[in-house]
Amino acid sequence: MGLTPLILATLLADPVELNAGIATELRGGDSPVLANQESHAFVATVTTPQGDLELKDRRVYLRLTYFPRLVWQSPNALDRTLRPLLLNQAALSLIGRPTMRTRITAHAFGSYGEPDYSILPQLVGTGQGTPPLGSGQAAVPQVQKILTLSAGVLVESDLNRRFLLACGLDGSHFRPIAESSPAKAPPGTMQTISFLIEQTTVAASPGIIYRLTPHDALALTVNTTYVTYSGGIALALVNTTLSWRALRSARDEFRVELGVAEAHDLGTASAVPDRQAVSPTGSIDALLHIFSEDEYGLWTRLRVAVEEYVDPVLTQVYPRALVYGQITLVMAPDWSAGIQGDFATSLRTAPAATNLDETALSIVLPVRHRVTPNVIVEIGGRWSERAPALTATNFGFRERQIWAYLSLTATTRARPAWSGR
Repeated sequence: MGLTPLILATLLADPVELNAGIATELRGGDSPVLANQESHAFVATVTTPQGDLELKDRRVYLRLTYFPRLVWQSPNALDRTLRPLLLNQAALSLIGRPTMRTRITAHAFGSYGEPDYSILPQLVGTGQGTPPLGSGQAAVPQVQKILTLSAGVLVESDLNRRFLLACGLDGSHFRPIAESSPAKAPPGTMQTISFLIEQTTVAASPGIIYRLTPHDALALTVNTTYVTYSGGIALALVNTTLSWRALRSARDEFRVELGVAEAHDLGTASAVPDRQAVSPTGSIDALLHIFSEDEYGLWTRLRVAVEEYVDPVLTQVYPRALVYGQITLVMAPDWSAGIQGDFATSLRTAPAATNLDETALSIVLPVRHRVTPNVIVEIGGRWSERAPALTATNFGFRERQIWAYLSLTATTRARPAWSGR
């Protein structure tokens, strides 16, 4: 048997599973077409077909996904009437267990194409492609075509019943392929227009975990990040943290983290005040099941954090505060409703001289219904605002996004009924 038939036979073997799906969303409301512009009434359709390939083995789980994003919007940044904005997206996830004591998880994401305004903060912000609420990127660049790449791997090894070693490696790269012209921004609406520049980030995070009890653990982690930008900017950020994680009854979970971060300029241009900055960091996370029964349940997720943030658009390092909250009501087996909100703002005493955005606020109200195991309908609304730092003399929210949406998701992968537990 030749190599090609062998590969095909492996892909078609029993551990391999192929799935396909499509999600279509109709939205309408007010939103900027480009960053640094005023909001205008719009109507849009966002369609995302998806293809999955999964390989399952006793020790390995591998999933490859391709999910291009097609956006028909009126008006749009490229003044198109028929051809949609096309953003190609692909993702990879891997879970492996080479030995009984060692676990490996890896992920990768890439995108290339024409992003609409609403997806840009996810592409250039923390955790490219699929960031959680609460990690919102305030400044949004004017860019019409973009390339983004990110990947990460985490290796965990049990030394004994109490101690666990962990080491994570992450990297990302993104660059604008085509930017909009400064003339596109209405004169007088903003003092400065933000543009994305080419940048690369590499991070390593070794750590050690000590299990106090079956439900409590302490962790010491040293995260070292190196970032380079075109234009001579380079910096290093070292964040040392001590955290406590507690699991309680009803699957409740708590996490408290304290640390200190130190940033240094390494390039010819400065991204750090006085070329060096030291600041405390910390966070509190909680997952609480307020009540849970077989047919219904109510749970909430909360996060409050202070971090030293490397802003990929402003190309600066500054302390930032994050507040995130989510409440979900599950009305099993086929209904759920919730509210999700996040707020992020700069904590530095003097706002950016450029008057660009350092504050972001968003609220989402989703209501979901599982029509069949393969079809889900969702209706809801989204509201978001951006603003300079709270200390800015001209502080005020702008670039408002407010819209209602209706989405339909169909997939060959059957989804189980939701449970209150």
